[in-house]
Amino acid sequence: MSSVTMQTRPLAPLTMPLSRWLRDGWLLVAALGLVYAPTLWHLAKTWWTNADYSFGLFIPFLVLFFLWQKRDNLRTLRAEPMRFGLLVIAASQIIYLVGYLGAEFFLQGLSLIVLLAGLILAVRGWATFRESSFLLLLLVLSIPLPAIILNAVAFPLQLAASSWAEAILHLLGIPVFRDGNILQLDKITLNVTEACSGIRSLASLVTAGVVVAYFLPSRWWMRAIFVLSTIPIALAANAFRVAGTGLLGEFVGEQWANGFYHLFAGWLVFVASFCFLCGEWAIIQRVYRRHRHAAGVQRPPAAVGPEAPVHPRPLLVGLINRRIVIPSAILVLSLVLRIYLSAAPVAPVRQPLANFPRQVGNWQMVKDEVIDPETLNVLKADDYLQRIYQNSEGQYASLFVAYYRAQQAGESMHSPKNCLPGAGWDPVESGRLQLGTDAAGRPIQVNRYVVENSGQRELVLYWYQEQGRVIASEYWGKLYMIWDTIRSGRRDGAIVRVTVPMLRKGDTSASTAALDLVRAITSYLPRFLPN
Repeated sequence: MSSVTMQTRPLAPLTMPLSRWLRDGWLLVAALGLVYAPTLWHLAKTWWTNADYSFGLFIPFLVLFFLWQKRDNLRTLRAEPMRFGLLVIAASQIIYLVGYLGAEFFLQGLSLIVLLAGLILAVRGWATFRESSFLLLLLVLSIPLPAIILNAVAFPLQLAASSWAEAILHLLGIPVFRDGNILQLDKITLNVTEACSGIRSLASLVTAGVVVAYFLPSRWWMRAIFVLSTIPIALAANAFRVAGTGLLGEFVGEQWANGFYHLFAGWLVFVASFCFLCGEWAIIQRVYRRHRHAAGVQRPPAAVGPEAPVHPRPLLVGLINRRIVIPSAILVLSLVLRIYLSAAPVAPVRQPLANFPRQVGNWQMVKDEVIDPETLNVLKADDYLQRIYQNSEGQYASLFVAYYRAQQAGESMHSPKNCLPGAGWDPVESGRLQLGTDAAGRPIQVNRYVVENSGQRELVLYWYQEQGRVIASEYWGKLYMIWDTIRSGRRDGAIVRVTVPMLRKGDTSASTAALDLVRAITSYLPRFLPN
């Protein structure tokens, strides 16, 4: 009887073994650490302090786990370095500098993921990038979204949650009246605040959906549909949570709709959503297996090719390896540009806001308010003004101006849509108002924002002012700041906000008074917010 001896092909060696990476890659690691140390610190701090992104703490460990699982597959992939990866690395640093100049941490964090993608392409090639693309996607999901996007998403989600909850309560025969994001029941009033918008559960469930989809054996489009299904699941679960809170407050007691019970309901709803997601995963698994079994599809045996050739070690290694030197040089150049652009900015001559006139048009100052140190620490403004004015008709209005001499990430103008909801004011309406036209005939617009707290409504008009420009859009404010930094070295800017109480819903006198004060102060602002 003859016997056959089976021999397995040894794993192909990595293009650069770990020992050589440790010896030759120190420059790249050092450059990456110098450029991205502030970004990594901000990410870790956000994951630890922001409940909306606390799931980000688990992402690095998940990535390491999947990387360990894929280690054999990654080692057997043929290394085919691509020069295109260097272009991706260069693009990542352009994104980083745009995020740095625009005081936007999201772009800085995103550039790190793009940099990792470029390094994979430049060192290992397309096959390795494709195999590790799932890990890069997980890292992207861990980056906190910019406030601009959150502001645009939060309010529609609040309206959706309140509208769906209203429909659920009507189906159950519970009388309810909805006014925006406020639900009025017989014994309780529910205010669907930003915290109840479902952003937190939506972000967490989408991330969980991506992880679960990884274990689906089906095709990529089926995985994409599975991940997209997490969005309606999260929205429906949040609507049921709001409706359930209303039922508890209506029939059990208002204390059951607040505090610990309200928080526990959020956790319970998320667990239920995740269980539903796992059930969907199990159904897809079963259907896919039956389909493969009926079609008689079997996984083909892995082909064993010739052993990868081992090239002789070059005499000159270390820093001469271009796959190390070129990415390191790009990072060093990015660091030098950042240091150059962050040099002492041009400080324009201006008067302090404390000298702002006490009488402007028909308005007389009645109170000069002082902001508490805790709020100032969050605001991080170089100069501010907080005053109460009164017109001849006895109507009151609040004027707030915050000036930043050199804006940077964490110390820049931010929308009232960020701070007012955190102070208990819930959005009711949002839009734009036109003040007139500038010298070139372009319309001058400001933001109109109606908020409510404990039945009291206020009208807020605000805009961003940079070097004489009146800017309503936060997007354009960022772009102008980037352009001004490159063109003139100036990074100063301010936010101007006028707030008027509304006596009733649809109060037109509040809008008239606010516009009157806005027009009265515009002629004085250039002395304090220089052109």
